[in-house]
Amino acid sequence: MSVILHVERDHQAVFDDEDFQFVVEQAAASKDLLHFLGTVINRYDSREEILHGKPGEGRNMAAWANSFLRDRRARAAGVKLSHRLEGLYDRFDPAHVRGCLIEAMVERRLRLRGRYAGPSAQLENNVRVEITNGTHYESSTSVDVVGHDGRRGECHDCKARGRSVKTDLVKELVANLVPRGFLIGIATAESAQAASWAIEASGFQVPQSVTVTGPESWWEGLPLWKT
Repeated sequence: MSVILHVERDHQAVFDDEDFQFVVEQAAASKDLLHFLGTVINRYDSREEILHGKPGEGRNMAAWANSFLRDRRARAAGVKLSHRLEGLYDRFDPAHVRGCLIEAMVERRLRLRGRYAGPSAQLENNVRVEITNGTHYESSTSVDVVGHDGRRGECHDCKARGRSVKTDLVKELVANLVPRGFLIGIATAESAQAASWAIEASGFQVPQSVTVTGPESWWEGLPLWKT
């Protein structure tokens, strides 16, 4: 079986931004900061909320860093992330930034864990998946993060909240890629439980072959293939 990943990055300017790369690098270095950034993506929808907090609450992102993170160094790093994220939300559509951050953090966990680092391996974000040799298949739209080691692989749909998950795409991937050695993941900035509830409230029953992950489980829970 041959797996071809066709790159389709609509928001490359976000991925290339210096502040975006700084945020991803910092979050990738620490379980606590990775979890913190995921909660921030879920918590703050605009630059105004990062600066002043959500209406009626008054706790901005810097204050959230000081309450969420446990040690002084992590709290200082969290405050720095808030300044960089403020700039990103100012220059780009915050919804695009949030989605790109989840994709980048999921991809980084797969890359750092070394699952998709061999000579036959592929790891990309925002790609159409094409399978050749035998029955042909190509995904109907791009998949947020895809890794394949030459034998097995995984696909992740990455959304800020469970209610935004592309359930039709998930169904398609389960039907066409699970039989070909892929695992399917849904990554959201909500907790895995909250995201699962939101997905199922939309009328979609999450199949056993699909794993929902939230920020609390990205560090140990990714990649989906462990061996």
